[in-house]
Order: sequence, then structure tokens, then C-alpha cells
Amino acid sequence: MGQCKYCNKKGLFLSLSEEGLCRECLAVVTLNVQERVRVIKSSAEVAEKSKNLKTKLSRASLMREHLEELLKYERMGIDTITPPPSSLLATLEKDRQKMVLETVEEQVGAALAKAKLATTPKSSVTQASKALLAIGEAEQEVEGSATLAELRKRVTDYIHERTLSAHLDAAHKAEFKGQLKKALDAYQEALYFLRTDDIDDAKQGGQITDLEKKIEEIQTQIG
Repeated sequence: MGQCKYCNKKGLFLSLSEEGLCRECLAVVTLNVQERVRVIKSSAEVAEKSKNLKTKLSRASLMREHLEELLKYERMGIDTITPPPSSLLATLEKDRQKMVLETVEEQVGAALAKAKLATTPKSSVTQASKALLAIGEAEQEVEGSATLAELRKRVTDYIHERTLSAHLDAAHKAEFKGQLKKALDAYQEALYFLRTDDIDDAKQGGQITDLEKKIEEIQTQIG
């Protein structure tokens, strides 16, 4: 006695398809599967081509949603897609993490490239800060990633160097022009920056000492 895999209808004279579905269920399941497979494949193509992380992630979520629906058919013994939904779901999270990391690496590289071409330290820091935003979004999606930790250090080190340079450039320029009070203020800003950053003062003791000496020297000149 035949039994439909989908609706479980039984009958001695029940006609079943090669997939083990009755006529009514065959039409419904076939249409549903075709539409879900279409969405899955198109989403995979969009995710692969897009440079936007949010687009990639939204497409990955859409793929998961439709694969989970196809998984229900698989558990009924109904073929839907190759590889089967269970296999695709198993690799989707790994692929999603890879996608996130590859995208953020590209974004960080582009942001730092623009930062290095910037005409002022301030605009350079602004461009580099965009990389930190991209890293922050990625960290919400991929926890405990060594790659993201390395990228964050690379960007923060760059921003630190450019910020310090901005203070020192302002100080040197003012000193060259004989604007000692302005130079003193800029040197003090640089010292304050080093004293209050997240880096251990012992690791930048030489810079701090040099700044303290320079500040004392200018204060003496000002009287």
C-alpha cells in the first residue's frame, strides 16, 4: 500500500510519483522547492559579488531560512537540492564567517589606503576610523577572531601614530614661527595624549621624557 511522504495519505490505489508523493502534494512540493532553490542560488550569487558586509550577511540569513525549510523535506525523505540542505547548512556558518573576514579585510585595506593619501593628519584619522567601524560590525558577527584582533591593532596603531604626529607637527610649526606659547600648548597636548592613551607609559617612556624636556625648555624661554 502506497503512502505519500508529505501528507501521509495511504491507499491501495493511491498513485505516487517517483519522489513518493501523491499528485496533489507533488505539485505543491515541486513549486515550493523550486522557488526556495531559486532564492538560495540567487542569494549565494549576490553575497559573493557584493562588497557590502550587511548585504552579504542578509543574504546568508535568507539562505539559512530557506535551507531550514528544505531540511523539513529532507527529513521526510524528499529530495530537494544537491548537496542536501543538511550538508549546506553545516557549511553555511563556516562560509559566513569566511565571508565576513574577507570583506572586512578589504574594507580595512581600502580605508587605510585612503588614510595614507589624506592631506592632513585629521582627515587621515577620519579615514582610518572608518576601518574601526567595519571591524566593530564584524566583531558582532564573528566572536574571538584572531584575524579581527590583528586588524584592530593595526588600525589603532596607525591612528595613534597619526594623532601623535598631528600634535607634534603643530608644535614644530609653531616653534619654527616663534609662536612659543602655541608651541608649548601643542607639546603639552602631545604629552597628555601619550599619558592618557591605552599604551603602557613604560613602552613609550623615551617619547614622554623627550616631550617633558621640550616643554621645560620652552617654558624657560617664555619665562
